[in-house]
Amino acid sequence: MYNAVAKGQTLKSAEIRWYRINHAGQEKCYFVMPAEGVKITGVNPGMPGTKMTGNEQINYMNSISLMYDKITRRYVDGNIQYTDDWNVKS
Repeated sequence: MYNAVAKGQTLKSAEIRWYRINHAGQEKCYFVMPAEGVKITGVNPGMPGTKMTGNEQINYMNSISLMYDKITRRYVDGNIQYTDDWNVKS
């Protein structure tokens, strides 16, 4: 990611998958966002103050900013999806 943002590269595609812990304690993908023509515009690393109450369990995080030509948002359960394409006039 850092290389792509530093060089201003446009990636052909990228996919973000969202996970949550199910009742059995396993990770389960519940939301998928494939995108096309992706440009990463920022990567911001962060680490919460672990001495603050409630933050002891939080790990290192990255906040990623991006632009894209086309994106699809899909809920896995029920296969509900919506596609947004900047190059298609509605």
